[in-house]
Amino acid sequence: MKLTSNPPDRRTFLGQAALTSLAWASSSAWCSQAVASESAFAGGHFGVNIAGAEFGTEADQFCNESSGRCGYDYTYGEKSTVAFFCNQRLPLIRIPFRWERIQPRLGGPLNLEELSRLGRLVSWVHQSGGQVVLDVHNYARFFLRVDGVIRECVIDETAAGTGPPAVRRSDLGDLWQRLAEVFRDNPTVVGYGLMNEPHGLPSGRWKDISNYVVQRIRNVDRRTSVIVAGDGWSNSANFSRINGEQAWVNDPADNVVYEAHCYFDHDFSGTYRWSFDKELHHDPQAAHRGRTRLVPFLDWCTRNGVRGFIGEFGVPSSENWLSVLGEFAEILRHRGVAACYWAAGEFWGNYPLSIQPSGGHKQPQHAALLKLL
Repeated sequence: MKLTSNPPDRRTFLGQAALTSLAWASSSAWCSQAVASESAFAGGHFGVNIAGAEFGTEADQFCNESSGRCGYDYTYGEKSTVAFFCNQRLPLIRIPFRWERIQPRLGGPLNLEELSRLGRLVSWVHQSGGQVVLDVHNYARFFLRVDGVIRECVIDETAAGTGPPAVRRSDLGDLWQRLAEVFRDNPTVVGYGLMNEPHGLPSGRWKDISNYVVQRIRNVDRRTSVIVAGDGWSNSANFSRINGEQAWVNDPADNVVYEAHCYFDHDFSGTYRWSFDKELHHDPQAAHRGRTRLVPFLDWCTRNGVRGFIGEFGVPSSENWLSVLGEFAEILRHRGVAACYWAAGEFWGNYPLSIQPSGGHKQPQHAALLKLL
């Protein structure tokens, strides 16, 4: 089916039988999942984001009660895309999806139809020999209809500055505990990405929220890696400035991975509005941003003795940007850090960062990465 709405740029978008079909309940699954979770984020594995399930949020009426139609406003992609990237040595698949769709009522049950779609995509990755990171792509927000009015509610933010929060950390904890109950025995799912690019929160709040959610997950799953993104859009270059010098998650399972994102344009946004020549005019060191924007986060991880993960990175296909990408990827490979390219997916069209094959041919960004694998 074809989407009727245009795909977003990175910032703009930026029962029981169904549950049974998602479960991998066997005693050996717990052990194999533990090994898979550890190995997926060690050794410099590369993969891709398969975007689509987070699309459609630009609609005026988008909210928990009106989240769009799958196949028209958003998509979970095609099996052929999964198989292509897993077979092309990019088997770590990050799956962005929206909270409002998977759990329309805060604290309520998961939407079984949506859960089935997510589970089907996970099963395709399994069939192709890949591994999955589940990514709640909500930026620490939830679009909620309250008294007939759609509100963009930030987690733990009081209503109108005085009333109780419409969306609480306990709601996010409830979501992840329910998801963990479904996927904890699935060896293909190696990471729970708590929240994509949290931002706009008071200082320290995301640390408290993420610690709380990790505890909720560990109530039901002590095996799967929990991926905690940095505050402030998860900016790799400014990770320590925004999040402080110390790692902050107290995980009883000692299985946390910290996530940063790395884009190389002047404003870190990944929109690449300027040509490379203009970037170079304003910053003579622009050609080395693959190093200067990545290494601060990697060094932060080393100082804290924690694992890191680059959940998003991407460039346009020009030769100069590919050179920046090459330096970046070489450092990741040398330091043994996993990363997922932004982005694959069938409905990107002419999106300049797309790595989706066209006409049976790899995109230049894909070819550049393959040289380093």
